[in-house]
Amino acid sequence: MLHKLPIDIVKVDRSFVLEVSNGSESRKIAESVMLLAKTLNKKVIVEGIETKEQIAFSESFACDELQGFYFHKPVPANVILANTV
Repeated sequence: MLHKLPIDIVKVDRSFVLEVSNGSESRKIAESVMLLAKTLNKKVIVEGIETKEQIAFSESFACDELQGFYFHKPVPANVILANTV
């Protein structure tokens, strides 16, 4: 049904990238989802990135965006807004 949904982006949950060791069930699911999304010309965002290994894994599937604590800890909205003025 993915091809019938009005979506442009598929987001891979953090729970699937926590264990990216070869052969893990989570890795297999993440790989399948990313390949399917790319095959359907959807953008792929991977969330929960915390290690270089997770970055390498995600980049090997040409993911469009990566999110997670590896890049920055969460910042309150008021801090972000204060820095944009």
